[in-house]
Amino acid sequence: MYSILTCADTNFYPMALCLARNIRNCPGYKLFLYDLGLQDPEREKLRELDVTIEQIPQRNDIFDFNSKHNIRTTHKMGCIDHFLRKYKESVLVLDADVLLIEDIATEIFPAEKEIVVTYRCDREKKQHILINGKINAGVMGFGSGVESSFFDKWKELCEDKEHTDQSAISTLLEQQVELENIDSLQRYDDYTVRILDGNIYNDVTCRIGKIFHFKNAGRHLNKRLGFSCFSFIQYRFPHVVAAAVRFNREKKLWIWRGKNDV
Repeated sequence: MYSILTCADTNFYPMALCLARNIRNCPGYKLFLYDLGLQDPEREKLRELDVTIEQIPQRNDIFDFNSKHNIRTTHKMGCIDHFLRKYKESVLVLDADVLLIEDIATEIFPAEKEIVVTYRCDREKKQHILINGKINAGVMGFGSGVESSFFDKWKELCEDKEHTDQSAISTLLEQQVELENIDSLQRYDDYTVRILDGNIYNDVTCRIGKIFHFKNAGRHLNKRLGFSCFSFIQYRFPHVVAAAVRFNREKKLWIWRGKNDV
């Protein structure tokens, strides 16, 4: 079984529901959702899709913004640590506004002592985005052997009220890892760190990746509508969509080409 972890409140419930349906196209996947403020009917609907719902105490400031207007989302490290201690299984961590275009578990699922992160895709390699971390935390993986001390260090960096989950894990790993070295295996303390290409495994342009990330779909109506339309089509025609995206990735017919490309 491949364990998938996501988190959602009511704002992200529609995306979490689509993600739950999305991963049912991939055999052997199991979704665990950490409840950040769902309503009872929403929980019941998710359980009907075989989603295991967990809830742990959260601070009141997890959705605060820092001085650069980046949302801090400092709940993730506690949820991941709780999962690893309780289930003792490796886990792939996805934002709720992510959809799998292909079955990617065998490609990126973490080994026992491994941390998997995605370097930002080309569209996000801008200074005002990189200041929030070179890692996009929408797609990550943590092996069952990653100790609580790692998550404690990650969480401690966020105590300054400026670091976000993304900037903090980027800062932490950069103490020993060259994050720009995409597709590499490096060492951080006792762990192997695998750095994935965000263009493929965390694609915020939603054009060529094996994983699409509809970034901020829970907070912006236009992005939520785009997510809803795409997920509707992808749920009904998954193989057609996967083939179309794969063809576009190979032929580069519709890709992000720079600042003038929307």
